[in-house]
Amino acid sequence: MCAQIASSGSSFNKYQQKGANPYFSKTNPQQGNFSSNHRSVSQTGAAAALPSLPDPQISSENLCNVFDQMMFQTRACPVHVAIETAIQGLFSASETTLWLNSIELQRLFSPTKSRYCQYHRGIVGETATTHVVISVAKPSSHLAFDPEIDSSSTPSLYIPLFTRNGPIYGVIQVVRSSVFNHDEISIAEAFSQKFVTYSFLLMQDACSGNVAADLVQEGALKDVIIKLASKLKRHFLCRAVEFWMTDETQSQYAKYNPKNGEFGNPISNAGIVSQVLKYQIQINCPNVLKHPNYLAEIDGNVAESALMQPIAVDGQYFAVVLRNKESAPQFCTNDELQLLAFSPLIGRSLSNTSLGEYGDNAQSNFAERLKALLEVAEIISGVMDIDVLVPTIMERACSLLATERCSLFLVDTVNQELITRFQGGLDQKIRMPLSRGIVGHTATTGQIVNITDAYQDPRFDKAVDLATGFHTRTILTVPIYNNRGEIAGVTEMINREDGKAFDEDDIKMLLAFNVFCGISLDNSKLYQISLDLTRQLRGFVEMSSALNKTKTVNEVLVDILNNAKDVLHASRATIFLRSVEDDSLKPFVSIGDEVLHGSTFADQVMNSRKPRFFNTMEILAAVSNSDNKSTEDQPKHSNLSRVSSLLYGSDQTLLVNEFEKNDGSENKENICDFPLMTNDAKVLGVMELSCTWKILPEDMKLLDCFAVFASVSLERSELQEIAKLGHVEIQLKQYIAPEERNTYDIPKKLQIPEENRTTLFKINFDAPAWDGIGHFKVLWAIMDTYNLFKEYKITNEKFFKFATEISQTYNKVPYHNWRHAVDVSQFATYQIKLVGLEKILTKFELLGFVVAAICHDANHDGFTNVFNVKAERPLGILFKNQSVMETHHCSVAIDIISREPCNLFSELDAVEYKNMWSLIIQLILITDMAKHFDFLKSLNAELDDGPLDPTNPEDRLKMMQCILKCSDISNVSRPFELADKWCDVLCEEFFRQGDLEMASGMEYTSPLNDREHLDKPKSQIGFYTFVCLPLFETSARLFPQLQANVDQVKSNLAVWKAANEAKPAEE
Repeated sequence: MCAQIASSGSSFNKYQQKGANPYFSKTNPQQGNFSSNHRSVSQTGAAAALPSLPDPQISSENLCNVFDQMMFQTRACPVHVAIETAIQGLFSASETTLWLNSIELQRLFSPTKSRYCQYHRGIVGETATTHVVISVAKPSSHLAFDPEIDSSSTPSLYIPLFTRNGPIYGVIQVVRSSVFNHDEISIAEAFSQKFVTYSFLLMQDACSGNVAADLVQEGALKDVIIKLASKLKRHFLCRAVEFWMTDETQSQYAKYNPKNGEFGNPISNAGIVSQVLKYQIQINCPNVLKHPNYLAEIDGNVAESALMQPIAVDGQYFAVVLRNKESAPQFCTNDELQLLAFSPLIGRSLSNTSLGEYGDNAQSNFAERLKALLEVAEIISGVMDIDVLVPTIMERACSLLATERCSLFLVDTVNQELITRFQGGLDQKIRMPLSRGIVGHTATTGQIVNITDAYQDPRFDKAVDLATGFHTRTILTVPIYNNRGEIAGVTEMINREDGKAFDEDDIKMLLAFNVFCGISLDNSKLYQISLDLTRQLRGFVEMSSALNKTKTVNEVLVDILNNAKDVLHASRATIFLRSVEDDSLKPFVSIGDEVLHGSTFADQVMNSRKPRFFNTMEILAAVSNSDNKSTEDQPKHSNLSRVSSLLYGSDQTLLVNEFEKNDGSENKENICDFPLMTNDAKVLGVMELSCTWKILPEDMKLLDCFAVFASVSLERSELQEIAKLGHVEIQLKQYIAPEERNTYDIPKKLQIPEENRTTLFKINFDAPAWDGIGHFKVLWAIMDTYNLFKEYKITNEKFFKFATEISQTYNKVPYHNWRHAVDVSQFATYQIKLVGLEKILTKFELLGFVVAAICHDANHDGFTNVFNVKAERPLGILFKNQSVMETHHCSVAIDIISREPCNLFSELDAVEYKNMWSLIIQLILITDMAKHFDFLKSLNAELDDGPLDPTNPEDRLKMMQCILKCSDISNVSRPFELADKWCDVLCEEFFRQGDLEMASGMEYTSPLNDREHLDKPKSQIGFYTFVCLPLFETSARLFPQLQANVDQVKSNLAVWKAANEAKPAEE
């Protein structure tokens, strides 16, 4: 039905049904589960299995959004605040606290609470030491409970956070009033795992070159501090900058007074800055008033932010305090990192203010070198090519420290070696064991080594000097750390040009230099990885696109092989298919060079069912002795989990072992093979690639992903016909036994028990109560009651396929859905039985009538004909000036029934087939409400002249049309509690259209579409009075037995009138 009901309306409030309404279409989105691979979860009270991860597409999207928001927030607030805010929103928590791990102090520290927690204290400490997520409904019942750390009675969740290949980053303590469920615990575990990926982004160093250069000041204390305060205030956009210092005991504190140019009298309590100086920790406080160490005399009486940084230099302890970030609510992560990077320069300026002439000269020299260093930072920041970057870094380093030679050694963790990427003064690269020599000592221990006489140090390796004739006198080696805190390399400086030993300034300079060096090397590495990933992902996108296009399997496989060949730079790529007849492999698709060795190597992989790499020696041995098949032991591991484990590295043993057999031979043939397998472990064939390049483990993992695409393509091709009807076949097997498929009796599982048949053909039939397979049972009962299965040889299998296909054309709209189709079919049968019409209509007409009722709203979009035309939607354009939706319903029905598996009319001859569709189309088209009043006028005029002639086919058509129209709006004639619920869902569908009309800038096509101003009782009074009641009264004239329907419509109308009259009194 495409309702076009005009009615005035005002307020629609208390008569709107509240709560869940079974008549509204239910949506059941796929709910995934969380899973975890390597960390356990502890939940007190019961030992419960950890749920699996949600569907990857859903979980990844949700968690990535959380982390993206968290990363965005770090631009405006400290890291701990960003993390706490993200977690608080994720779990709807009342309180969230991040306890950061302080390795130096061997304890946890909360910046928010400004409190320490020993590793062994509380559930927080338990989480840090056990590395598991802990959920407790009542923390005081936990064995590790500590009242000073943990909430006593409020449900709490503790989440450990880790860095990449490093120690624990911290523990998140989440508190709220309700107990955390299993899904939330799983989300916590997923967050913990995801944090590993993002951790390095939260801990990168930052420095601003120009500002840092300006912070190197000289002169009297007063002048230095004035300049420092001005530069810092302007750079950080803060209200004020303070300088503090403490004594050796760190118990007395003094603040610099700009009026007299001196530090003031010592005090024992300096508020928040006391914590900074006492514990040598940076504090970023969003609101000083809320800090536990707040002191009004020092921190003021205004709610403002503060960032405080300790500075230790030459035995002196200072602190710089930035008050009130004026451009943002609080200081952000970048502010923290920059102030941390600036602190050595500020400390140097402060400590040298009273060193006299020598100090002034030293300070000037130090300033010049720092400026040179920062120029280097500016230069290298834009270089991404590591082959260009490393020479640039080291040339600047030699110039900066004025040395004769320098080298940059990078750590090769796989081979446990040190490799030079730049060796100033030498012609060849140097490779040596990781633990060898002075550089090896720094690389393994992280210690700075400063040697004044190299030949007197037993660790010094004289081999290079002997080979080159160079004489090494002094050596300085300093480690380079990556963003994960690992030693990534070592900078080695040899022989100062002035002949002196390296001093403290050289060490500090090189330490600062290596910070830039580490950042630049990381950026270069990430840049190269991004290029590789871009290349790989492009291949995957192209393959996915190929799989989603309508191509032959041969075309898809060629696309896959081309992409795999490009990734490996291979000379040949081939797919061998397994022959069913003789179980042998034969080439199916091959691109590139000729296949020289047949299936020699592919056969081995087909038998082992595992990917394998063949190096040059193995290829030569196999070719030279073709009769002697290789009997080398195959790796004894389980198969790799395809694609997922390859991309995420859950099991790389097999491919790594295969890689270890690669002797690195270049310009010689190397072959790698991958089995192509179905989901049930059936081998379809083998993908083989040949190249002259060295094949890496990463190549093997990536190529195995390509093999999975090839397997999917082959399997999809093999099962293509089954796939087309797969969804029907699965359900058919579930409800219809094999022996019932070709019979005409109702299948056992689709029969309705006797106790449920009481309302089957009654006016109080409740369609939502039959949702699911119950709707199919109703249709079977309707067809069987007229004996149509046997009459027209419609088998159970055919009717099931028809019912499944036509039901899936109905959209999930509030009213005109599959439930409505079944409801209309039932009401039509109720009326036919009530008036005995099955004795008047022919079997042919009954079949057409039932099919028309089932199909009458197929693929309804939930919008009226008027809207489709006015909005110029596709259907409105296509069927303009005719019954838009009703014509579309006919088209959909024709498409479904014309398919052989669903053809209910296969037993009809050509004339009957034409007449059947003519009948169905006339019945469906009459449900257009635009024809409503003309139909009633015409039918009543005929009834005025006397009853219709049941022997006349035209009169019988009018009977059927009247019955179907009554069925289409049958909800108004059902008992009021059912009619009211149907009214709700119809209103919701009107509202849905009205919302779209408003969003499109259209006027409402009907007052019923106005969600905000609908008067439900008043609208129903108009609908009943002018549309429904005349139709049901006409049907009662046609069939007096249907007066019962008229009486029910009038009864319902009286209820709506009473509700409408009661409104003024209640208001």
